[in-house]
Amino acid sequence: MPIPKDMAKRYPSDWALRRRFIIEYRAQGRCEWCGAANQEPHPDTGSTVVLTLAHVWNKAPENASLLNLAALCQRCHNRWDASERKVSRLRRAIARRLMAGQLVLPDPPVNSVAAAVWQELVDKGLLRPPTDTIIQLRIPSATYERVG
Repeated sequence: MPIPKDMAKRYPSDWALRRRFIIEYRAQGRCEWCGAANQEPHPDTGSTVVLTLAHVWNKAPENASLLNLAALCQRCHNRWDASERKVSRLRRAIARRLMAGQLVLPDPPVNSVAAAVWQELVDKGLLRPPTDTIIQLRIPSATYERVG
């Protein structure tokens, strides 16, 4: 998978050397998880395998230790990243709805993905927090008398 230009600065300068070492020498041209051979038909899908380098434990590009990287075929890499992509799609959908005013959250928002997205948009100045805040007081029932 190509590295996006805005992310390239976060990768180590010797990324190409690490990639070559892991794919050619450590993995010997095979997916480290399923064993599919590079540039050959995948045993399950039949598509031509192109090995990619995946961050396994820590997804941050700066963490490029050899123990954190694995040579994976597209199938294994996509399966590994599927849950992260699902959350990313959810975050984008929530952000679009918040920006369009189609999603109203309580103030302050409850702990959730929507709340995190809301806070990021407020921090970036893309969304204004509501100015009319309703304060709810919670008074224990033992402190007041019930009338009538």
